[in-house]
Amino acid sequence: MGRCDSMREVADGWGEAAVSLEGLLGSNVGWRFWSPEVIRAINGSKSAIPPLPNRSASHASRIEAWGPLLPLFHFHLGWPRVDVGLARWAAAGFDPLSDPTLAFIHGQWGRGLSTFVLWSAQRSGAPDPAPLPSDLLAGLRRDAASRDVASPEELHLENHWSLEVGGHWSGPYDCAMDDPIEDFFERRDVGPGEVELIVPVYRGWYRILTHFGDSLPQLESGRSWKIHLTIAPIGYVGEFRRSRISGRWFTGRHRAHELGISLGQRR
Repeated sequence: MGRCDSMREVADGWGEAAVSLEGLLGSNVGWRFWSPEVIRAINGSKSAIPPLPNRSASHASRIEAWGPLLPLFHFHLGWPRVDVGLARWAAAGFDPLSDPTLAFIHGQWGRGLSTFVLWSAQRSGAPDPAPLPSDLLAGLRRDAASRDVASPEELHLENHWSLEVGGHWSGPYDCAMDDPIEDFFERRDVGPGEVELIVPVYRGWYRILTHFGDSLPQLESGRSWKIHLTIAPIGYVGEFRRSRISGRWFTGRHRAHELGISLGQRR
């Protein structure tokens, strides 16, 4: 039985729910160390995540700084093509579009976004990378050069990035992540077309959400289910819906989700 087939609903309490930091976040904790704080901050809590480090920062601090960003694009915004979404967002002047995830990204990583978009254009590994118009490219380069911000280069982000933008999930985020464990969840019905989903750990939460959401019956109204996701030790993540255009689950504004959908990925 594969990891993705081993989900089991909790019917009568969580039992021994305490987990270690690695149990909560998975192996290579540094990449996700600040992710719980990011999730809380997006939902209105005061953020303790440190500012982006400068170019002379240590390798470890750079990993902690850039590690939480990719999951926001992949899973909160639900972008199938992060390189496409970044190129479009940069062309729009990094307008947050009244979306809570984009707003937090802009506030936390704003002075490094030009650097990150340039890195994406060079290292995304996509078969048809999103082009950056020459005037936009020149502006991004000027802005990146003017800021003392640590680059995401040489952090091996592309090991995950290239697979995921191509439509394949690599180890740190999906079925092959860490050692096999049974995926527990708790469901609480809220009302017609609306349900709460509670999971015990951060690692694999989007995979659990996707498999759970895709198993729900189609609503007579034709609308998408609303899934209110909570990671028990961390807190509320958001209200997720499945896009009719991409088929991906996302939280926030649909127009923010649409930034990361290429024409070839529309259903």
